[in-house]
Amino acid sequence: MDVKEKLLTNLKCFNRFLLILSLCLTSACSFGGKVKKNNYFDSNMTLLLNEIEKGDKFTSEQLIKNGFNLNSYGKEGITPLFS
Repeated sequence: MDVKEKLLTNLKCFNRFLLILSLCLTSACSFGGKVKKNNYFDSNMTLLLNEIEKGDKFTSEQLIKNGFNLNSYGKEGITPLFS
């Protein structure tokens, strides 16, 4: 596998990761329409979740690259990936 093929494979994997991540985050924060993310997460995480819900892939990626921790715990001990 040459460098170009490896790069394309990595890009496909990253895109799949973002899709799965966005589905998990969206489902966790709209569970039955009863969970309000700002009641459970700080303003930074709420910002990231809002961008993911809007489908703003670029901004979501930038926030993650700039250190938004997806493994952080909010109130009640839940994470954004909680489903």
